[in-house]
Amino acid sequence: MVSADIRAYASETLASAELIPLRHKLVAMLEKTARLTTVHSFPGSSTASVLRMWASSGSSRAALVAPVHRPIGEAVDEIHDLIAGTESPGGRIVLTFLHPDPVTDPGVHAYLLELLEQYGHVDLIVSTTHRRLECAAQEGGLTVQTISADDLVFTKNDVHALASSVNLPASVAEVVRHCTAGIPTVVMDTITELALRPVAVSGSPDQWRAAAERCVARYLATLTPSGRSSRLGIILEALSIAHLIDSDVAAVLTDNAATTEDLLALEQSGILLAVQSSGDTPRAWTMTAPLRTLLSLHLRAQDTARGERMIALAHHHRRAQTPHLALRYAAEAHEWPLVVDVVEESWVSMLAQHMALLRDVLVRIPPEYTQNKVAVQAGLNLFTRNGSRSTSMTDGLPRTVETLRQLAATDEGIDRLRIGSVQSIMHRVSGDFPAAAELAVHLSQLSGYILEINPERITEELPVLRLQWGITHQLAGDLTTSSIELNMAYRGREAADIGFVAANAAGSSAMNWAMVGEPTRAQLWLEYQSKHPIPVGWLEQMVQVSGLVARTLLALDRLEVETAGDPLAALGEPSHREELWAYIVYARCLHALATGTSFSALVFLRRQRAAHPHRVRAGSAAMPLLAAMEIDLMLACGEGNNAFALAQTLTAPESHPWTLISVARLHYLTGDYNAALTLCRELDADQQARYPGLHTEALLLEASIHLRMGHPVRAGNCWRWAVTIAEQTGALRPFTTIADADIDELQKIEHSELVSNVRTDIRPVFPPAVPLVVVTEREHAVLALLATGMGTAEIAKELFVSINTVKTQLRSLYQKIGAHNRHDVVIMAKHLSII
Repeated sequence: MVSADIRAYASETLASAELIPLRHKLVAMLEKTARLTTVHSFPGSSTASVLRMWASSGSSRAALVAPVHRPIGEAVDEIHDLIAGTESPGGRIVLTFLHPDPVTDPGVHAYLLELLEQYGHVDLIVSTTHRRLECAAQEGGLTVQTISADDLVFTKNDVHALASSVNLPASVAEVVRHCTAGIPTVVMDTITELALRPVAVSGSPDQWRAAAERCVARYLATLTPSGRSSRLGIILEALSIAHLIDSDVAAVLTDNAATTEDLLALEQSGILLAVQSSGDTPRAWTMTAPLRTLLSLHLRAQDTARGERMIALAHHHRRAQTPHLALRYAAEAHEWPLVVDVVEESWVSMLAQHMALLRDVLVRIPPEYTQNKVAVQAGLNLFTRNGSRSTSMTDGLPRTVETLRQLAATDEGIDRLRIGSVQSIMHRVSGDFPAAAELAVHLSQLSGYILEINPERITEELPVLRLQWGITHQLAGDLTTSSIELNMAYRGREAADIGFVAANAAGSSAMNWAMVGEPTRAQLWLEYQSKHPIPVGWLEQMVQVSGLVARTLLALDRLEVETAGDPLAALGEPSHREELWAYIVYARCLHALATGTSFSALVFLRRQRAAHPHRVRAGSAAMPLLAAMEIDLMLACGEGNNAFALAQTLTAPESHPWTLISVARLHYLTGDYNAALTLCRELDADQQARYPGLHTEALLLEASIHLRMGHPVRAGNCWRWAVTIAEQTGALRPFTTIADADIDELQKIEHSELVSNVRTDIRPVFPPAVPLVVVTEREHAVLALLATGMGTAEIAKELFVSINTVKTQLRSLYQKIGAHNRHDVVIMAKHLSII
């Protein structure tokens, strides 16, 4: 046994190897500029020592990197003194909170956010075990960087560098890295022990592993809080199986021994990381990834009941309607019959939401378990392209009525329907919305013929398929066809027995009607949705989203702006998996227009679009919807030139009513009334019928233009028509898109009782006019050359004009743009998208 003194000496020697360049990725992340950096530290991650070393080494990102040693709640005065005492006014300050206790108090979260808002030149690096802080900061438009537990572990190169520093061979380093999961303190302890033993060089891998396991055991013994260490240690070992932990999962794995208090204690110690939740969603946690890996390695050989507990957990999640977790645990336990059953039951929803997991599990299922399992075979065929001809994904579907009828009459018809549905969802997930929607149209036709010929073969699963086809059309921007499919999904004979289908179809229908400006019909579908319980668990968020978007839009259409904030808060930030993300962004931005917070919404929209690049493509709903909203937000901010620059990038704004109306509004607010009228009249009869809200906006634009052009009769006709549509649909929000003065004048021409009753609630979201800086071709040429750094004489020579001519053009540019010197005119011209 190595004495404690010798071990301490060796550890100190190894720790002094700050000369050894470790954790390059972590240091690089700390150097990145972000207003808030959250660190998901955990026991043994040595986070404080890394932050302390980085803070003292000097950083290129800030004038001052200041460590805060006390708990945040006790360090308020110290924090403000550090900021006030900075010798470099105008330089950036980074406060690094080195106290080992992670931030869990919501009051501290609020204080940190206030600190960031108060001091624009201060960045924070904070250790936390909850995602609430970073989510709140992102919603506030702050740049946020997350350093996860995986970012804190030693890499393979780090372990090799440490081993080499004490003359241990690479083969020992490989064993250490594997056995310790790269957890820094365990790695250091293991290398210290091996460095002091001759077995390190002359021994076998089994002896190296034994030494590593002794160090791991010592580390695990220190994890749980004193006083409850034995009991919490047993709970911790049981929980290490789970990917997502809540009180129900803890009860399943510990035979009801674990309490919420126990889970909170494990969170406080950094072992569990709280998952962001909202509303009435039960609290949930994930185990710190490196620690879960370490426990799995350490316990797998000893724990004979591990497989049984995984199967119990799989059954629990199957009952709880979280099939992706059921699938994961069943596969880890190699319980293949259960895996196949879960896939057969839930393949459609998992393909749309958890494609990578589904693919990884499908290719691992032994062939003997997949016989006569159509959904499993279709999935395998999709991912591996090695199926039989009867289920080939490349055969496609017949396109003529006669051949579709013939196919429907055969046994192959139902298989092709299922396989085609898989393929349609795959197109959708990959961002090819036109292909997905086209295939969905033919699948719907095929299902109709099968329903006529052999209804018992398809009735049970058809509502699920129709729901997916409806969502596909929704994402492709065809809300009319989407509503038809969703209506049939809801009213299918078996839909009432599939609660999530009925609730989802009703909520999605409500969203479609709200999007087109039919709040009365949207309200009806929301009432239908309320009749069906929304399942708790994984399906809950998926089912709720469309209904929450609909409730937001409905409240805005009724001019109930404060009411709209509640469903928006429940929606939160769209996740990277959320297919309806663009509709969430649209609802949030529409609310921002109504509350006068257009600039922050513009930042939010651009950030979300950048986070979903493969979903903003030609043929998607997101492309025209977000382009139209971005133009509207820029107009509300008075950025006429930037809005005009964006409009010019649109290939054919008249091809979709969303962009048509926004570009028409751009022309109207910048004074080009004829161009605005021309676009408004491009809205054809079919579009007027399908988008009554946008039709109302077009009529109000026309009324306002005719009013300003001195045509009161025409203005009155358009106003009367707009009011009639509003009386039929109940949509009042369009009246907020024209100026107060225009509404008052139009009321004098043709009084509307409807408008009169809500007049005090109508608050225009756009200014009466938006300035547009227009430069001549020659002025643009001067600006472009000025931006390259040329002087007046050089520009004159380049353009073959006199110096006086260039000076005249510069004076004109200063006046138009509002600049006072050459530097400012270039900066402002770039901001206005002139160059």
